[in-house]
Amino acid sequence: MGLLRVKGAIDTGQFWPKGTSDADTAVILVGVDAFQFQATPGGAFRTTHAFEGTTGSEPPTNRRTANDTGRTDCELRDLR
Repeated sequence: MGLLRVKGAIDTGQFWPKGTSDADTAVILVGVDAFQFQATPGGAFRTTHAFEGTTGSEPPTNRRTANDTGRTDCELRDLR
């Protein structure tokens, strides 16, 4: 168990009424070393590359975790 932190930028223009997202998912633009993991509470965050080349398990798309353009989809229920 641990805490995963993803550093990136969210374009608010993707949300309704300007965009098409109804705020249940968001596209996050991520860069190199964006995924960081904290193994214990209060411990240091360390960059992880464990998600490189992986795909999500949710049908129907099974999209890549972070694609070649540096975009990853996040369901907002997963944020805290």
